Amino acid sequence: MHAHPLPPDTPFAAGTPRFAAPAPDTLAAWQQAYAARGAACAAAVGGEFAVALALPGGGTYLAVDRFAVHSLCYAVHGGRLHFATRADALARQLGITEIDPQAIFSYLFHHCIPSPRTIYAGIHRLPRSEERRVGKE
Repeated sequence: MHAHPLPPDTPFAAGTPRFAAPAPDTLAAWQQAYAARGAACAAAVGGEFAVALALPGGGTYLAVDRFAVHSLCYAVHGGRLHFATRADALARQLGITEIDPQAIFSYLFHHCIPSPRTIYAGIHRLPRSEERRVGKE
């Protein structure tokens, strides 16, 4: 189910999103959807997905489906947004080694670490059915 992880900060579209308008590839479909509906475009997309889209005027759009089937982790480090499909890849890239004590407690108590936390302090996972636009308007 999982392909090789992408390098952090690489725009990507994971999963099998369903769009109303056809497009040559999934990233192009997301760009069309964003151009048509703005930051609310994920609400009109069906299926399972995670997307990190570089916006034309600068900035980044992040979104995950209603069940967060695919993971999308992010951190703001040095005044810049960084993202990846996995928290450990992002931690390696940013040199983050600090473990979040609340995440350890959550794991021991719930047997999982609920979003938006990850095991790493300062790295967050986008919760289900969430979208974020970060950067220039």
